[in-house]
Amino acid sequence: MQVSVTFRNMEPVAALRNYAQAKISKLKRFLDHPLEAKVVLAREKHRQRAEVTLAAHQGPINACGVAEDHLGAIDLVDEKLERQILKKKEKVKRPKLHSGLSEVSWRFYDNGMEASAEGADRKIIKKEKMPIEPMSIGRAAMKMDFLDNDFLVFTNADNKHLNIIYRRRDGLYGLIEA
Repeated sequence: MQVSVTFRNMEPVAALRNYAQAKISKLKRFLDHPLEAKVVLAREKHRQRAEVTLAAHQGPINACGVAEDHLGAIDLVDEKLERQILKKKEKVKRPKLHSGLSEVSWRFYDNGMEASAEGADRKIIKKEKMPIEPMSIGRAAMKMDFLDNDFLVFTNADNKHLNIIYRRRDGLYGLIEA
């Protein structure tokens, strides 16, 4: 990881430069690709400020820390960046369709009934296909919350069976195992 340190309103200090480079370089363990980091250390009246911009593969990540001394500001911004990186990594992206994954589709019906030759059918107003991916029950609940759905169909990673997790009216979760 390439880390550049800039000083504003103060003289460059080698110890601060080395400390900032060491702290920010440790963040590369959370990232997949090597990246570039720009650190700006500034003195503002009675406080010290550290600003970091990471040019990550997923997009830029910015953080700012203000403390009484530069070491505290660097530590603060390091913690903020670590939380942001982990949050970005934990975000559930829509999985790509792989040949190894099966799919589930569901339909939303209109309340109005239409007559047909076979009897009364419901009108389909929305149809959706999503891959069924193997995951733990906890991850399925987290993904369901992230996607803001009331249910999620998934393959249980422990026993490889099809499961459905749903949100109950009381706010708790229910699990249907096939």
